[in-house]
Amino acid sequence: LTSAGNNCIFWQDIEKSKNTNSGKIWISGTIYDESTNQWKKLSKIAGPYLFTGDIPNIISAAKNKNNVIALAIQNESNKITVITTSDNGENFVFTDINQNLFSVVAPKIYTLSNNGFILFATQGENDKFNLIYSISTDGKNWSSFKNFEASANLTNAFVPTVFADNNQNYVIFQASYSNGNRLSYQLYSSIGSNDGSTWSNAQIITNTQVDNNTKFENYHNQRPSLHKFNNEFYVA
Repeated sequence: LTSAGNNCIFWQDIEKSKNTNSGKIWISGTIYDESTNQWKKLSKIAGPYLFTGDIPNIISAAKNKNNVIALAIQNESNKITVITTSDNGENFVFTDINQNLFSVVAPKIYTLSNNGFILFATQGENDKFNLIYSISTDGKNWSSFKNFEASANLTNAFVPTVFADNNQNYVIFQASYSNGNRLSYQLYSSIGSNDGSTWSNAQIITNTQVDNNTKFENYHNQRPSLHKFNNEFYVA
């Protein structure tokens, strides 16, 4: 993450239990301050978080123009913890966001064009899953999770990526696309308000035919990344 003259990196430290398929995850990081030309290690700032089986990716990070760093961490099956620091890791504030009876996974946190934050998560229900989100102006106080209205008419929306630009926010995400008996994942876009509270209806962006013999729905388009260069948006 880079902004306000500082770079920072965060990662998961893994402690595996001997002779078992389980272990603990700690969150650590390092922050580079250009004014001092030094990297500062932040060791085990959060955790431990228990896991069984494959090592999960439980962390997502964002940083706004005010040098506020926010980390979203999958804490329990129905709880995501957001930790923030505004003083380059000297102090952290922990905030839990609960989703009551429903499980939530895959937290993704991003900055918004108003310098606030948006937190996406995936909620499973009745053999399907959908996107929910929460917004915050400071990374500490969060709205209740609600359904992502842009994906309301889609199935299995997942893995959103957000780009804040001027007074708007752009999101690309994947969702199931049905054509007869064939299902594929395709990418959809939506444009949000400055504070991330409202979003336009989703529009499919990967429905271009390559040629007369190649149908787009024969292929999956997944896990997008959105960037802007020379006033043009690019999706990888």
